[in-house]
Amino acid sequence: MKHYCTTLLSILITLGGLLIVACQPVLPAAAPASDTTQAGAFPGNYPVTVESCGEPVTFAAVPERMVVFENNLLEIALLLGLHDRIAGIWTGSSTTVDPAVQPLADELFAISTEGWPPPALEPVLGVEPDFVWSGWGYGFSEESGLTPAKLNELGIPSYTTSESCIKAGLGEPVTIESTYTDILNIGQIFGVEDEAQALVDGMKSRVDAAVATVGPVARPLRVFFYDSGEDAPFSSGQSGMLSVMMALVGGENIFADIEKDWATVSWEEVIARDPEVIIVANSAWASAEENINFLKSKPELAGISAMQNERFGTISYRQSTPGLPNAEAVELLAQALYPEQFQ
Repeated sequence: MKHYCTTLLSILITLGGLLIVACQPVLPAAAPASDTTQAGAFPGNYPVTVESCGEPVTFAAVPERMVVFENNLLEIALLLGLHDRIAGIWTGSSTTVDPAVQPLADELFAISTEGWPPPALEPVLGVEPDFVWSGWGYGFSEESGLTPAKLNELGIPSYTTSESCIKAGLGEPVTIESTYTDILNIGQIFGVEDEAQALVDGMKSRVDAAVATVGPVARPLRVFFYDSGEDAPFSSGQSGMLSVMMALVGGENIFADIEKDWATVSWEEVIARDPEVIIVANSAWASAEENINFLKSKPELAGISAMQNERFGTISYRQSTPGLPNAEAVELLAQALYPEQFQ
C-alpha cells in the first residue's frame, strides 16, 4: 500500500509539473552556452553600478536575458562570450559581425528583421528582457516608447551607447575613449572585465599605431564625408564618431561646426568649404564606387580640391558607428589622408 501511494504521488507531481509547464508562455530562448562560456560562469561582484549618459545604473545580479540593438554592439557582446545571455536582437536587415562570432549571431532571435525602424517597446518586452543595450538613434526613441526611462519604470535596467547620449541632451562630447568605456562597462555589468579589457587593449593598440604613423601635422586636412543624398548630401557633424576619428589622424571635418552627429547639408556649403579629401560611405544601398561616380557626375563639384586631386577614401557603416570596427576606420582614414606615411 505504501508503494502504491508513493507511485500515485509521483504521477500526480509529474502531471502537475506538466500542467505548470504547459501554462507558461513560450519565449525565445537565449542561445545555448558554448564550450568557452558556460551559463552561470560570471563571477562579478554584485551589485554593480555603472554610469549611462551620466546617470548611475545598478545591477543586482548578472543579466540573463539581454536585448541588444545594432551590429557593433552585438559584436562586442558576442566577443565577450555573452551569447547565452542574449534573448533578442535587432540589427536592421543584416546581422553582420566579426566572422569569428558570425555563426553565434545567426542563431539569435531577431525581434524584428526590418531594416528600419527598430522595434518599439512592446516587441522588446515580448522577450522578457532583464537588460537592454542600445542607443539614441540606434533603437531608443521617444516615438517608439523604447527609452531608458520607460524601461526603468518597468524595472528593467538599460545601458546607452555613449556616442548617442548627446542626442538626448545628456553626456559629454564623444571621443574614441567613449567606446572604450562602453566596452569596459558592459564587461563590468556581466562580470567579464578581463575579456573587456582585452578587447579595448586590442582596439587601442591599432588606433594608437595609426595615429603614431601619421604623426604631428602642421595643418589638418579639410575632409568631407558623403553618406548619401542627391539633392542635398547627408554628412557627419560635430558629435559623430567620424569627426572624432578624422581629428585623431590629422583631418578636420568641414561640418564640425554643426552640433549634431549626422546632418543634411547643402552642395553649396560643400563647395564653399572646399574639402581636400572626400570620404564616401560604402553601404548595402550604395557602394563606394557608386558614390564616387555620383559625385564625379556633378559638374558643380569639379572645382573643389578633392575632385581635382582625386583624393577619395571609403568607410563602411559599421566602421563609422561606435564599436570595435572604429580601429579599422582610423587606419583607413589615416591612409586616405596621408598615404605617403604608409608606403
